[in-house]
Amino acid sequence: MNIAFNGDIYYEDNTLATNVAYRLYFKRNNTGSSPSTWSDIRYTEIGLNQFNINLGDPDLLTNDGIANANDEVLILYWIPMQEDQYSFDLLQWSGIYYKLDSRQTYPQDVQILSHQHPFCNFEFSGYDVGETSYITDINSSDDYSWMFSGLNHYQRYQRLGQLLFNMNKVPNNAVDIIWDDGIVDSNLNLNESPFSHTYTAPDDYNIRVTLTNSGDLDCTQDLPVHVVNNIWNGLIWAPPVCLNYDIEYIPDIAGITDSVIGVDYYIDGVLEYSSLAWDESFVHSFDTGGTHNIQQCIRYFDGFVNQEKCEDFTVIMCLIAHYEDESYGCGLVFIQNSQIGSPPVKTFQWDVTYAGDVIAHVEGPEYERFYYAFPYLGDFRVRLQVEDQYNTASYEREYSITECPGSESSGGGGGGGSSPWIYQESKPEILPKITIIDINTDEITDKKILILDVIDVKDLNI
Repeated sequence: MNIAFNGDIYYEDNTLATNVAYRLYFKRNNTGSSPSTWSDIRYTEIGLNQFNINLGDPDLLTNDGIANANDEVLILYWIPMQEDQYSFDLLQWSGIYYKLDSRQTYPQDVQILSHQHPFCNFEFSGYDVGETSYITDINSSDDYSWMFSGLNHYQRYQRLGQLLFNMNKVPNNAVDIIWDDGIVDSNLNLNESPFSHTYTAPDDYNIRVTLTNSGDLDCTQDLPVHVVNNIWNGLIWAPPVCLNYDIEYIPDIAGITDSVIGVDYYIDGVLEYSSLAWDESFVHSFDTGGTHNIQQCIRYFDGFVNQEKCEDFTVIMCLIAHYEDESYGCGLVFIQNSQIGSPPVKTFQWDVTYAGDVIAHVEGPEYERFYYAFPYLGDFRVRLQVEDQYNTASYEREYSITECPGSESSGGGGGGGSSPWIYQESKPEILPKITIIDINTDEITDKKILILDVIDVKDLNI
C-alpha cells in the first residue's frame, strides 16, 4: 500500500509554520478495506514546515493494508506540538478531509488558525402575552470552516463519529439571553434548548442572545419580536340539542380576557346576541332540524390595535325515534313520526319480537310505514330504530294480543293480504305439544295414533 499525503503548513498570517503536530484518521466505508484507525501523533521535522504521512505506514494500515475509493481520511494539525489534539491549551489548529479516489498522492498545503468566533442560530416562537415563549437553538456551534489553497479547512468538535478538538466543544454555561423586559438569563447550557420565558405586557421587544466559546469569543443574535394580547375562541354546551328546547351556550374563551371588548354570536348567519361579556352565556332554541352553525366573534385590543377573532361551532340536532299505530284488519299499521335531527334518514328498521325471538324484520329508508298482522295470541314488542346522518335512536312498545290472531282476509299470520302496507312474513303458528300417556286396550295390536286435529280444551263445552 502506498497512498501519501504531504504539503507545507502555514500559520494564520500565511507564514510557514514549524514545530506542528499532526495525526491522520482512516475511516473504512468498504467491507473489503482495512479497519478504521488513528495514526500515532506525528511532528514536523525540526526547522521544517512540511507534513508527510502514508496510509501504508506501520502505525496505520501497513504495507499489506487495503484502502478503496469512498473510504475517508481526516488529517488534524495543531500547536503547541507538545499538547495532544484534545487539549484545551491549543493555540492554533485545523483539520482537512478527503474522500479517497484513485490517486496515490494527495499534495496539499494547509493552514492552522487560532480560535474563531462561534456561530449563532436561534429561533423565537410564542408571541402572546401570558403564554410561554421559546428561544430554540437551530444548530448553533463553535465549528468554523474556511478555504485555503483550494481545500476546505475545519475547526470542529467532532466528525466521522470521532472527537477531534475539545477546543471546539461549546461550554456548558455558554448562553446568555437578555429578554428586554428587565429579565436576563445567564450561563445557560446550549444542550438544554429551548429556553422559555413569559411576557406580561404587549410590546415590541429586542431580545439578544449571546453564545461564548471556550476561547471567550462570542457571537450575538438579535431577535426583534412583537408580543401582543391574544384570545382563543371557545363555546360549550350540553347535548342533546332537540327541537324547540332551550339550551344554554357557555363561552370557553381563553387568553388575555381583560382585553375583550365584546362578543357577538351569529346563529346560522344572523346576528342574534351582540356585545356580550367574554364569560356571558346565552340561551337559544332551534325550531328546525338539520345542523346549525353558531359563529362566535370576539372583539379585543391586542395592545396595539383592535382585533376580531371568529370561530364556527356546529350544533347537531338530536334524533328522537317515535311511531304511532292504526288498526288495520287483524293487524296494525305502524307509522313513524320521529323527530329527525339531521336529515335525510339513512334507514328505518322495524322489529317484531315474541318471547325474545325476532319474528319480523324490515329495514330501509323507504319504510316509514310498516303493517303487521299478529299470527297468534300473546305479548309482542314492536321496535323502531332510526338512523339519520349523525345519530341513531330507537323507540319500542309492547302489545298484548287477545283476539283476532289471524284471518283468511288478512292472508294468514303475519301477512297483509291485499293491503297496500309493507309487511314481513312471520314464523308460522306454534301448535301445542301432544303427549300420549297410555293406550289401555288389548284389542289394538298396532298402537300408532293418527292425529287429525287439535282442539284447545277451553273451546269444548265440558
